[in-house]
Amino acid sequence: MLNLKEVSLVSLGASIGSNCIPCAVYHLKQCRKSGLSDEQIQMAIDAAVKVKNVPAGNILGTINRHIEDKSTPAQNNQEESCTCSC
Repeated sequence: MLNLKEVSLVSLGASIGSNCIPCAVYHLKQCRKSGLSDEQIQMAIDAAVKVKNVPAGNILGTINRHIEDKSTPAQNNQEESCTCSC
């Protein structure tokens, strides 16, 4: 079972990961109420931002490689499709 400090830190990290400003502000307050120091909170924020930014950097690198690759999917003998609902 997680204690209040741990739940507060996990919740703060999740709100940063999901880009939810109201949740991040709320959970920051909960972190402080639970007795976490600003240094502990900042460490959690830094970790959450790193975790969040790795996939963003990966997608940016992938799309930049595809921009540089002038061949078409047919030339690469690849069939590509979008799996999201856009």
